Amino acid sequence: MSLKPRSYKAEGIVLRHKNYKEADRILTIFTRQFGKITILGRGVRKPHSRKGGHLDLMNHVQIQVATGKGFDIITQAEMISAFDVVKQDLILLGYGATMMEMVDKFTFDEEEHHQAFYLLVQALHFLELDLSAELILRIFEVKVPDSFGFRPELHFCTQCTKEIVYEDQFFQNLAGGVICPSCGRGMSGVTPISKDVLRFMRHFQRSDFKGALRAELTDAQMREMEHLNRGYIHFVLEKGLNSPQFLSRMKQDIQPKNDDF
Repeated sequence: MSLKPRSYKAEGIVLRHKNYKEADRILTIFTRQFGKITILGRGVRKPHSRKGGHLDLMNHVQIQVATGKGFDIITQAEMISAFDVVKQDLILLGYGATMMEMVDKFTFDEEEHHQAFYLLVQALHFLELDLSAELILRIFEVKVPDSFGFRPELHFCTQCTKEIVYEDQFFQNLAGGVICPSCGRGMSGVTPISKDVLRFMRHFQRSDFKGALRAELTDAQMREMEHLNRGYIHFVLEKGLNSPQFLSRMKQDIQPKNDDF
């Protein structure tokens, strides 16, 4: 846990907020310096509040905070980026919300996670550039658990420890990685993983975000990786994410429907 002075500055992403009293708001902000903090924004819901517009959900902000007996209190707020392009598109918003929820559920209060912070900022900026949102989320799903110490083994069989060769394998959440065909055949709780999806997941593990975005996956490979990533994240967190359901509904709502004749 970081020891904070009586007044401190922090850079962060607004993950959550809830109304408090008549005009206040309690905010959960994932910061670069202190990890996830819960602080009070006094008067930010007033129509003419100077801080209110800077503290919307998903905003990248610089804040000045005073340490309080209960909640720490925001005294100043300056927006770095509002990610307006993301917020104005329901689908992109769904992707951004999923990434923020993932970080929120992986973090505990006031534990620094610099790598996860930079991953979130990068991912939101790439969404803002309207790059492949699906690919950004797949990369994020691989990199975030890794940044918190939950890196699945993708190079050696978790059972016999032999090096994995370029062929279809199995994956098991409980084992924490891949299982070779010899060990995995007939084993319970395993999921098939194709050789190409395994290759892409390895690529995402070792590459920076920009380099990983050069990958070209088919729709089928995206779906396979999504299934594997979500299953692994659910296993690690011992609970699922809610935002992907919202994203799925949004996608269904905008899909063109064939007229019946």
